[in-house]
Amino acid sequence: MPIQGAVNNVNANTVYMERGSEIFSRPQTGFWALFTDRMPLNGQQLGVEAFGPSPTVAELVGDRQFVGLREYLKTQPVLPYSTKGLELDRTSVDQDVTGAMSKRLTDYLADGDYFWDKLVTDILITNTATGIDGVSLINDSHPNASGGGTWDNKTTSALGYASFDAGMAAMRVLVGENGEPLNVAPSHLMVGPNLARTALEVVAAIRPVPYSATAQDAS
Repeated sequence: MPIQGAVNNVNANTVYMERGSEIFSRPQTGFWALFTDRMPLNGQQLGVEAFGPSPTVAELVGDRQFVGLREYLKTQPVLPYSTKGLELDRTSVDQDVTGAMSKRLTDYLADGDYFWDKLVTDILITNTATGIDGVSLINDSHPNASGGGTWDNKTTSALGYASFDAGMAAMRVLVGENGEPLNVAPSHLMVGPNLARTALEVVAAIRPVPYSATAQDAS
């Protein structure tokens, strides 16, 4: 005699495997892709390499001057991740006649679509990741600035018109260690839920606003 509900158990397992394979095999998308990149892995460690600014062009008035490139290398161990376990009541699976368990499994695994967004956001908020220059990603003393000094991408100012404008200007005038502009063109402002309205007001302020003496055209 077959075990009661065996077909339901098989169906639940099939849905889990198919949905999981679909989610974790397809290219992941999300806002994390705006400022991060995917790197191929080979082994248990990833070596991230980068080079400093290329030598600039200068008028040749004597012997040619040769300038080396600064090379960075950061080694990052591969960290294992796993979904949290989902406990299913055997009776609920055996007696499922509407397919509710299959739908529940689909919903459970669908949360994996947002994993990379959460991981990247957590790293930015905690600011615990160390960059290739040896300091945290958001830091007021990044080394190897122009002239041998440091540069700063950290602020404690509250978001507002003045701080937003200052941040945009600072990024646009940022130069490399060779003194040449890095041509940084900021395009996105990332804020939490509590600052959503403020961000919309600040960003809208940089858009052209039609004007007339009676303010009829203001929008």
